[in-house]
Amino acid sequence: MTKPKLTFHKALDLLRRPDARMVQTNIDGDRCEYWIVPGGHRIEPKLAAQLKVHPQVSGGKDCLFPNLDQTYRVRGA
Repeated sequence: MTKPKLTFHKALDLLRRPDARMVQTNIDGDRCEYWIVPGGHRIEPKLAAQLKVHPQVSGGKDCLFPNLDQTYRVRGA
């Protein structure tokens, strides 16, 4: 059974959980996918871009390459 596409507000609510993160995974070199974990909710790239610029969402600064975030969370959560 596939999960329904998330709306902006539902994705933001999922990210407000204390243990939640939006994770960027790279596929085939130039493509990437976004997921909210735990839970395995796939995020469309357009929705991920909206979440990244939300004032409460911040990058994790925890990736292999400098100045390139690969995890995002809601501040204060």
